[in-house]
Amino acid sequence: MIKLVISNKQCFILILSIDENKIDIIAIAHRGTNFEQTGNVLADFLIASKQEPSDILNDSLTFEREILSRAQTELNINNPFVLVHVGFSLGGYLAAECAMKSNYSVKENVFGITFDAPGLFLHDSNYNEFNNRIVNYVTEINMVNTCNKH
Repeated sequence: MIKLVISNKQCFILILSIDENKIDIIAIAHRGTNFEQTGNVLADFLIASKQEPSDILNDSLTFEREILSRAQTELNINNPFVLVHVGFSLGGYLAAECAMKSNYSVKENVFGITFDAPGLFLHDSNYNEFNNRIVNYVTEINMVNTCNKH
């Protein structure tokens, strides 16, 4: 059952799923590149240039913080739940980075699932901790999903 759906104009959508009165999963789906948004195109360019798109990444992490706060205050969540970041292409990059840099206190319950993402820079010391909790799906090799390491 879906309890709450929140959409943000940036690159992500949030879905809170519950099983009866207990929240089991919070899934944040990060949107891929919207070519009508200059910030998205700039973020793609930065990733291809092996630079972190800090503006859009910080927006994504701020959104996650807001959602975690709302989940506690509005839904009165007291049980540990699974937090999953999901995304395609640019959204996949954001999903993986947000999973590694998540604000959720139960780190072992944070996962990332990406589809044709450009990979990560692997400069982050958190990568080894999250390596087994980020799953990358690649359809066929192309210039986007081979930008960085997976």
